[in-house]
Amino acid sequence: MAQRDLLHKSKLDDFRSWLFDKGWSIEDTKGDYEVLRAVKDKRTLILYRRAEVKEHYSVQDKDVAIVREYIKDRKSRPSAYWKPDVKNEQAEYVAAICSNCNMTSVMDEKVPLTVCPYCHAEMRI
Repeated sequence: MAQRDLLHKSKLDDFRSWLFDKGWSIEDTKGDYEVLRAVKDKRTLILYRRAEVKEHYSVQDKDVAIVREYIKDRKSRPSAYWKPDVKNEQAEYVAAICSNCNMTSVMDEKVPLTVCPYCHAEMRI
């Protein structure tokens, strides 16, 4: 069986990064319905896309605990905001300081980062 409403599609990139940070290796997907394949030790985690489900990915029951751990970890993550640091008009990037860890990040002005790459704080935009 599978859990079909656990991981929202907007969280895929963050989930992939979280898995990588936890020691999972990200592999190429197989077939049209796989959106993520990760391996750690001898365990394989796969997220599936379903045509009729628009907002969430499906995950096998054996992997539900991993996805729930990710959700719990992200809910306990601090909330922060970007403090402006430098703006470069020609290169179209912005350097901003995380209010949580005070690290500077450079980002595309048109696509602000929603998570700090250093402390993983959720950014209020």
